[in-house]
Order: sequence, then structure tokens, then C-alpha cells
Amino acid sequence: MPKDNHIKFYTLIEILKKYSNEENILTKKEIDILMIKKGIQPINDSRTISKYINDLIKLGFDIEIIEKNNNFKGYYMVHHEFEPYELRILADCIYASKFITKKKSEGIITKLGKLNTIYNRYSIQKYAYIDDRAKTENKEIFYNIDKIDRAINENRKISFNYYSYNEDKKMVPRLNDDNSIKEYCINPVSMILQRDKYYLVGEDIKRAGGLGNFRLDRIKKLSILEDEIDDLKHIEDCKNKFNPVDYTKKSFKMYSGKEVSKIVLEARKKLLNVFIDEFGKDVDLKKINNDLYKIEFEAKVSRGLIMWILQQGDNIKVIYPKSLIKSIKEEIEQINNLYK
Repeated sequence: MPKDNHIKFYTLIEILKKYSNEENILTKKEIDILMIKKGIQPINDSRTISKYINDLIKLGFDIEIIEKNNNFKGYYMVHHEFEPYELRILADCIYASKFITKKKSEGIITKLGKLNTIYNRYSIQKYAYIDDRAKTENKEIFYNIDKIDRAINENRKISFNYYSYNEDKKMVPRLNDDNSIKEYCINPVSMILQRDKYYLVGEDIKRAGGLGNFRLDRIKKLSILEDEIDDLKHIEDCKNKFNPVDYTKKSFKMYSGKEVSKIVLEARKKLLNVFIDEFGKDVDLKKINNDLYKIEFEAKVSRGLIMWILQQGDNIKVIYPKSLIKSIKEEIEQINNLYK
């Protein structure tokens, strides 16, 4: 096949991918018009187009040849890399992700749209909604994801500044006691996407002894250090290979906590769905009576777990461990003191 024909052949593939579907059948004339718009000489010869289409079918492309009353009508590509509903799901996930800036979300959706026909692309962009009230403004996040990934693969430590909001609703770096900007030095272990937020899991070297969770949308000025990651076998979660699924189950709402403990609760029946949503199907459920269940699971005793239990009011009672019961009583007492 001459070079010019190679170009026409591959341009035909792109035209069918981008402009054809079951509702938009391309005639030979329309294919030639689109060729010209792309700066390519039209194929003109109907026999050549037919040969190209047959070659594409042999190569595995799912192309439908439409004929009506023995008269040729046109072609369209049946299956694309992604079905429209698959692209819509991906687009909605991108729009809903709080750790991605509004501008970056729009850029990613534009790229996703190019994986299907122009008609579905317009549909994805037209009907999607970005709630930018919850979107991060940290433009470094994607570069940081890449840096953290490289650091873990190269077994190297990282450093960064960690930011929080002030009363002016501005992100400001956390400070040391002397008001200098605090620099975190971390043994990175993993990155975890949980509850629409991206977290770095790692050991803060200055507070050695356990893993901490850092939101990627609050990390800035991240650097990969020359120092190798320390041996982390003294940390329970790293004794064997780190398991992110197991870690997230035990780190309630990604709050860092003490050692993993068996948690025993009594809860009303109406909270069964809530427990399955929060802890998965690994929770142990035992019926006490028609309205009360005994629920057991493993988790780290953390502030996140304490506050979640308190949110459920009198629908939950903690049975074990005693340390959790004590923490909840102390929290209730502090809340009560606010209203005396």
C-alpha cells in the first residue's frame, strides 16, 4: 500500500471512531468530505473504500455495512473503546472528585470525550455538573501523585509542607512553635483514594512509631529526598506486605489511631445498612431481639470512630473495648460542659 494510501486508511479509522455510530451512518461522500476537512485527499473510488472497510473488519474492527432494498447506504463503527454509559460514569467520577481542581476536571473530561464519537462527547460535557464549592485549589496535586509514586518505587523518603485553612479561608502552611514553616519528612508507603479524597500513607520520621494519613490536596512543595526509606517492620501494618484494603477498613474515615482492636457494639436494626456501608460485609452481626443486634468488627480506636458513634445517638451502645467507652464518656462530658 503506497504511503498516501496508508494515511487515508488510518484517517478512515479515526473518522469512523469519531463521527459514526448507529444513529450517524456515514456515506462514502460524507467520508470524503471529512477527509478533505482533515487535509487529506479524498478516496473518491468506492471500490477502494469498500476494500478499506473489509480490511478493517478482518483486523477486528466492528463495522456495520448498511444496505436498504439492495442499495448501499453507509457505514458505522458499532463498538468504540468505551460505551457512552461507561464514559459517563468515568466523567461523573472525575467531576465528583474533590481532590481534582475544576480546571483539571474539565481537561480530563475533554480527553475522555475523544475516546468516543463527537456526539457522545457533547452529551458528556453538556449534562455534567461541577460543584466547585468542594473542589481543591491545589494545582500541585497531580505532580505530587507522580512524585510520590516515583519515591515509593525508588525506595526514597519525601518532604513537604502541609497546609490548612485559616479564618480568611486561605490555605496556609502549618508552622513550628517558632513560627517557621513546618517541614514534614516522611517514609512513604502508599496512596489511597477514600471518600472522594486522596491520601498519602506514611510514617512521619519525627513521630516514628506508626503510620499517618496526609491529604494530597493539602500537600505542597513536595521533594524526593536522597535518603532511602527506613525499615518499617516495627509498624504492625508493614510487618508483612502493606495491604491498602485492610488498612482502610481498620482506619475509620482515614483517621490515624492506636493499635487495632476488636470493637463490640449493640445497635438498632435500622442501622444495619449504615454498618454494611461503612464496614463492608466483614462485620459480624448477631440478632439479640427484633430491634437490637450485636455487631463486631476490627478497627483502630480513633477520633473518627468516636465521633461517628456519637453521631448515631442512642441507636448505638459500645460494649467493648473499655478504652473506647472511656473516650466516648469523656467526649460527652466535654460537650455537656459547653452547654452548662
